Amino acid sequence: MEEAIKGKERVPPATSSVAFDIKGPWSVLGERLFEIRREEEKILGNTSQVLEVVRSLKGEEEGEAHYLQRIKELEGALLQATKRSQNDHREELGKLYKLDNAEWANKSEVARGEFHHSLSDVSRAHSAHVKDLQKRIKELDDEREALKEERIWLRNELAKAKEVSSEAREATSEARRREELLKSEVHSLRALVENSSGWRGRRMEDLEEAVRRAVKIVSASPVGHHVKNQAAFDVLLQTLVDVSILNQENIRGPVVLPFCGPKGPDRFFDARSYYAKGVPPAGSYAGWGYQLPPLRRSPKEGQITPPRGQMVRPRRSSRSPEARSTREPEVTCLRSRLVPQPNHQHLCLKELSSRGGVLAASQPHH
Repeated sequence: MEEAIKGKERVPPATSSVAFDIKGPWSVLGERLFEIRREEEKILGNTSQVLEVVRSLKGEEEGEAHYLQRIKELEGALLQATKRSQNDHREELGKLYKLDNAEWANKSEVARGEFHHSLSDVSRAHSAHVKDLQKRIKELDDEREALKEERIWLRNELAKAKEVSSEAREATSEARRREELLKSEVHSLRALVENSSGWRGRRMEDLEEAVRRAVKIVSASPVGHHVKNQAAFDVLLQTLVDVSILNQENIRGPVVLPFCGPKGPDRFFDARSYYAKGVPPAGSYAGWGYQLPPLRRSPKEGQITPPRGQMVRPRRSSRSPEARSTREPEVTCLRSRLVPQPNHQHLCLKELSSRGGVLAASQPHH
């Protein structure tokens, strides 16, 4: 008995551990059920509002039917009064025609005068009553038109409410789609940033291959799809000239020259036009965490290359402001794709300049 009691005492810790393991999924399931119940409450609220509108429409239709029935009753009463007055008039005329005696001649004349007088009074009263009935009928017609307009307005409001509900559902789906698109764009840009670190040790065959890679980067990047014009290639070529990758001779090659545009390559070497456009100096170009050191010229090929061992890469830390600043072009460009901004072109050109700095840092060391 004591061993059984000890065994039972050892069971609760195991059950408590199992309950603790299941607590996480059940809490998530409870949150989802709470969200589903909240959406159901919203749907029930909208359904109750629609039912109230339908009830009000039914009440107005019943009122309109009541007014129509009242109009029919009034028209029937008017017809009966007219027939009654005509019958009375015929009866009185018949009585007057029967008074053929001479002694009733004067009395008949007096009675005829009174009859005509009373008949005129009756006709005046009848015409006044008819006018009142016509006025009432007109008022009822106006009320019916007002009820029709109100019913049309309520139907339009119901249609607008349905349209707003459908637009809200479409906006929710569009927001989810944009969120997925934003996640994929961030993932691709992170992969591009991670792959850019391997460019430093890769030796390119010649300058033409370097320019081709730069053009591919501009065309394949999300920014390239927004600024795919001559300005993007102008910024790229200006960056290559600033870091001394391109000079007066190799910029006129058959591969680079078509990207210079109709103004020619000389404008990239003009210091006045360079500073007039507001482009920062060559030392300020940095691409996603790389800083360009002072360049030196190689004695063999006559090309300026950065000295070895001087590439400075900032420390990656979630609390470092430098790490946050290196991600600003990526996040800014992603936001600009979703929300139009007035300085969108300036930000895209700035990112192209920073990518030009990465291309300069990826040249082989001599």
